[in-house]
Amino acid sequence: GAATFSGWTSTYTFTTPVVFVMPTGTITSTTPIILACPQGSSQLAFNCSNCCGSIPYNYTWTPAASLSCSTCASPIATPSVTTIYTLNMNGGKLGCWGITNTVLVTVINTPPVVGIAAVTPGTMCANNTATLSITTFSGSIQWQSGRTAAGPWTNLPGGTTGTFVTAPLTTTTFFQAYITGCGGPLASNVVSVVVNPVPIVTVNSTSICAGSTANLTANGATSYVWSAGATPTGVNTANANPMVTTSYTVIGTTAGCTGSAVATVTVNPMPVPTATNNGPICTGGVLNLSSTGGGTYSWTGPAAFTSALQNPVISPVALTDAGTYIVTVNLAGCTATAQT
Repeated sequence: GAATFSGWTSTYTFTTPVVFVMPTGTITSTTPIILACPQGSSQLAFNCSNCCGSIPYNYTWTPAASLSCSTCASPIATPSVTTIYTLNMNGGKLGCWGITNTVLVTVINTPPVVGIAAVTPGTMCANNTATLSITTFSGSIQWQSGRTAAGPWTNLPGGTTGTFVTAPLTTTTFFQAYITGCGGPLASNVVSVVVNPVPIVTVNSTSICAGSTANLTANGATSYVWSAGATPTGVNTANANPMVTTSYTVIGTTAGCTGSAVATVTVNPMPVPTATNNGPICTGGVLNLSSTGGGTYSWTGPAAFTSALQNPVISPVALTDAGTYIVTVNLAGCTATAQT
């Protein structure tokens, strides 16, 4: 028989492709112009339009050496020279789209500037300070010292300001300011301080008897000034006649530098001796001589008599022993006599 067909229906869904718009974008920098000294920085960022696909996207920045990171969205750039940074970025399924863009970071190198260095005073006595100064400078300053005008140079601790006070100086010293910054270091003119030594003055101390004169002699300097009571007798000598123990100061000067010393004149009192005897006495008797007032005693008398005793005795007495007896008393080097 003839075939029989029945009617049927079916529904199909089709996805019509849309037009793909390629993502675009620009790179920005927070500071497009930076300084090299001190080192500046600039944060880079990519602003994307029509970016599609899952986040995060893939970033590759070059050159990477001066970037905080080369695969992040917003690295920090710290170049030492002007640099063009390139970003390669892609996204979408299997990285189906990619963008390449660049940004310029300009670096300004400011070279150091050094002015005229000076020092005061130019001449001084040892163990004083000097003040260093410079008219102007840009960059970082470090004061240096040397034993000669050609160095070698040594950094002065704390000498990092335009005006600087040195430590006390003991010898002639040279100084310069060393300025560092972009473009290399610079050294200022060399200045110097002539340091004269402080004279080491000496003077003798002495002892005298009351009423005597002390002779004082100073050494170690070119000229001298004595304190009151000491009378100059020459370039470096003086006399003093104190009644009691007294100190005298002498100030010596050489090349404008002074030193001092003290002389002490010790005054010893004069002894006050006495001399007595037990006369008159008869021939064949005993002569007793007596004395006071000293530390040591020395007797002389008739018939070539001598004795170092304080109270000598002559026995038996003869006619030749009659006469005057003299005793010399010594007390701390000072002498006086008495007779009987």
